[in-house]
Amino acid sequence: MTDRVYYEVEPGSEALKFCQRYAADLQAAKNAYADFAKKHGAKGWTEGFTRLAGLVFDFGATIPSGFKKERRRTSDGQDVYTPRLRGSEHGKAIAKQIEALPALPSQNAFATTFGIPTSLTYAGGDCVRGCSALTIGVVTSALIGWSKPGAYRIVLPDIDARIAEAKERYDTVEPSSWTLPEGLTRSSKARYDLAFAQAKVEQEEAA
Repeated sequence: MTDRVYYEVEPGSEALKFCQRYAADLQAAKNAYADFAKKHGAKGWTEGFTRLAGLVFDFGATIPSGFKKERRRTSDGQDVYTPRLRGSEHGKAIAKQIEALPALPSQNAFATTFGIPTSLTYAGGDCVRGCSALTIGVVTSALIGWSKPGAYRIVLPDIDARIAEAKERYDTVEPSSWTLPEGLTRSSKARYDLAFAQAKVEQEEAA
């Protein structure tokens, strides 16, 4: 069973408008995080599911007061620093600054906005009842990607296959079907990968 289905977003559609707003909100949040990191002398930051999660400093740099080193590290092994809340008024003030930063926009809102199912409920014999999330990975119901401005693509879990599989195992499944929103055209992983590869080539050749 294919676990992901790839779609291209059609020009002029409501789906395109959503993706454009998402991209603008994402860039605004990242710009705010970059400004915050620079203000505190950091070279970068890490992100959680919804907002800035910590700062990353150059190796050997003097760490400003109010920050503490976490046990976790970045994927490339760099230390992550977060506000020191215990016994540090400066750290508490920094934490409030982070809370005031814009949150990362939710990709999952694409599914809820356009009526794409995000879970299945099912029931069968012997009092079997349950619910299954329709996600890519653990928590993502839709992935929004773009290889260049305006060229948006959506990745969804294979909802049709998940529904069909559930119907084979249970007496009732909700939803029993779904309708693809207007503005999406089915594509393929190969075309998805090709679009990003072509964009990378263009960037490298233009450098």
